[in-house]
Amino acid sequence: MKKASWYLSVAPIFLLIFSANGIAAENNSANRAAEQHSMSLLQLEGCTPEPQSVQQSSKRGGSQIYTWTDENGQVHFSDNPLQGQKNDAELTHYQDAEYAFVLKVKSTNGYYPPSYKDNVTAAIKKVSEIYEFYLPSSGVPPVTVNLTLANDQAGYQKLQRQYAPALGQSQGFYVTNLNLAAVWYRNDKQAHQTSIHESVHVLNAGLFGLSPRWFNEGLAEYFSRMQMQGSAAKIPSPPWKQILSGTELNLTNLLMASTEQWTASELQRLLYAQSYAFVQYLMSTSKGKQLMKQLLAHLIKTRCEQESDVFSILGQYPGGISQLETDWSAWINHERYRSQSF
Repeated sequence: MKKASWYLSVAPIFLLIFSANGIAAENNSANRAAEQHSMSLLQLEGCTPEPQSVQQSSKRGGSQIYTWTDENGQVHFSDNPLQGQKNDAELTHYQDAEYAFVLKVKSTNGYYPPSYKDNVTAAIKKVSEIYEFYLPSSGVPPVTVNLTLANDQAGYQKLQRQYAPALGQSQGFYVTNLNLAAVWYRNDKQAHQTSIHESVHVLNAGLFGLSPRWFNEGLAEYFSRMQMQGSAAKIPSPPWKQILSGTELNLTNLLMASTEQWTASELQRLLYAQSYAFVQYLMSTSKGKQLMKQLLAHLIKTRCEQESDVFSILGQYPGGISQLETDWSAWINHERYRSQSF
C-alpha cells in the first residue's frame, strides 16, 4: 500500500486506546501510544443473564414468558404462571425495548467555559437524534452518557488516576461499564470535538457492543466535527481527494485491518482517515444510508455476541462489496462529498 499524502490544514486524527477493562483513551496524532482493543460483553447492559429469582422480582414493565419442552421435544411458550409451575418451565422477562438516551454533563470543579455545556449538549443530543433515524424501531437498548469535563490538567489527571490508572498521556478517555466520557479542556475547539468523540464511543458501546474498529472510529471522527447553530447542525466535509491522494482505497483491507495495523505508526493515520471517509460516504448517499440502516439493525441484534458478520450486511449493497468500493472511490475522486446539515 502506498503511503498517504497528508496536509497540515487537516485536523489531527484521534487515536483510541482500549484496555481489557473497557477503558479507552484519545490522543491526538502528536501523542501516540499503542492500542489495545477489547471489551467484556459482561459490561453491557442486557448482556448478562439474570438469575431466575432476579427475573421474578423484576419491577420493569413487559411480559413474563415461560418456556418448556415436552416429552416429544416440542417447545412451548406461555405467559400463564400456572402453566409455568406445572411444567417446571424456565422464566424469561421479555421487554420490547425502545430507544432512550440520557446525557449528563458535569465538570470537576463546577465551572464550564463559556457556551461549552450548551454547545456540547446540543451536539451530542443531535447525534442521538441522527442515530435514532437509522436505528430499528424496537429492540434498542437505552443508553446513558456521563460526560465529565476537567478544566485543567490536574483535574484530568485525577480522573485518569481514579478511572483509568493504566493509561498514558491522553486528552480524553471513556469507561464502558460506567458510561463515562472524560475530557481534558485545553481549548474550545479541542474540548468540543473530544467531548463529542468520546460520547459517540460511549453511545456505540451501549448500542452495539463490540462494533468493528472502522465503524467505531469512523462515526466518532465524523460526528466530532459537528458544528451547532441553535438546534441546527452542520458537519463540514474534509477535502478527501487531497487527503487521500496517493493512497490505495482498498475497502477489504480497511474492513479487515488487524490490531497490529491499527497501531502501526505508518498506517494509523491512513486507517482513521479512510474510516472517517467511508462512514461519511455511508451517511451522505442514498444507497449508503440504506446500507447503514441495515448495518445498525444487525449490530443491535448481535450486540451481545463476540463476533458479528458485518461482511454479509455490506455485501447486500447493490452490486456487492466490490461495487461499494467502486462507488466510494468515485465519490472521493470526483469530489462528490459535501457538508451536511441536520
